[in-house]
Amino acid sequence: MARQVLPISELSNDARLVYKAVNQERSDLACALILTAYLEQCLGTLIASRLIKSALPEKLLNPSRGILGTFQSRIDLSYCLGLITKGIHQNLCSIAAIRNTFAHSHLDLRFEDPRIQRLSEELTLPSFKTASDSPDASEKLNARLADFISTPRMRFTFVTVIMANRLMLTSLSTRHLPKKTRGWEEELSAA
Repeated sequence: MARQVLPISELSNDARLVYKAVNQERSDLACALILTAYLEQCLGTLIASRLIKSALPEKLLNPSRGILGTFQSRIDLSYCLGLITKGIHQNLCSIAAIRNTFAHSHLDLRFEDPRIQRLSEELTLPSFKTASDSPDASEKLNARLADFISTPRMRFTFVTVIMANRLMLTSLSTRHLPKKTRGWEEELSAA
């Protein structure tokens, strides 16, 4: 059986292939599904990096049978564990809604569809700061970025890519919870 939780090194190596596939793929459906699946993998790796080292996290995060196998459960748990901010949580929920709109439609939808366009507009862009101390320079950079991201697909892609990178970086700095050092039997006999 293939691993359900990918190590950061594998996710990082896959990033180039994912982004290349999305840039070459003209289908909006493929773009939404590929990038959302990648975020789902990133969240699984992030959660696994926080849980104790054991075979159980892999079982819980199994997409076909695990209680944490769904994109939404991973989003919510990551937020509840303090691994992601409220803003990232809201963006991920919007991305899940976009993916579901595409996946559950019998028609060939586009990002310009009013439902998807509205959800794409809910995606918040990160605020970047320049190396200079000038707040004006940072404001100009963020304004140029907002102008550059001119279509719903571009906004979806940009926000998704930035968040995937953020999730991977957070995984690298996240430590596993320690296992309990005393067993059940020891706790009962101590009482």
